Amino acid sequence: MEKGLARNTVESYKRDLRKYFHFMKTKSPDDISQSDVVLFLAHLSSEGIATPSAARSLAAIRGFHKFLLIDKLAHTDPMVNIETPRGWKRLPKSLSSPEVDSLLNQPDPATPIGIRDKAMLELLYATGLRVSELVGLSLRDINLERGYLVVMGKGRKSALCRSERWPQLR
Repeated sequence: MEKGLARNTVESYKRDLRKYFHFMKTKSPDDISQSDVVLFLAHLSSEGIATPSAARSLAAIRGFHKFLLIDKLAHTDPMVNIETPRGWKRLPKSLSSPEVDSLLNQPDPATPIGIRDKAMLELLYATGLRVSELVGLSLRDINLERGYLVVMGKGRKSALCRSERWPQLR
């Protein structure tokens, strides 16, 4: 919470730490060794946990042990030489121009919902917003006269999005 992480991230960290505590149930924090953490990572792998999820879990565990050291609740850090698992870095698949046109032409502009959906798709396409950022927008975040909107992103950071096309939408 102190880091200003998104609610979903905090919930994920809680789940990750519960699994970790359950795995280490018989050990005190000072009794946990690097090999115990490696065994836990192997356990996650055996459960079919994807590399990005294991990396997130490791981040939660690393933060937990750092907290214990800072508050002097533990004297050792089993995370010292443990590296975060790296997965394949895949490039996002991009749509062809006809696919983009097809997507943008899906909503029916003859209905209020179709107008809304078309505006949302156009905004996503024009700005690169995340869907969560889009649905978090309110009317006070949009300034059509000046052609910008304020977006609340990950970690509650705000950003200004500007487009030369938006004044045409008035």
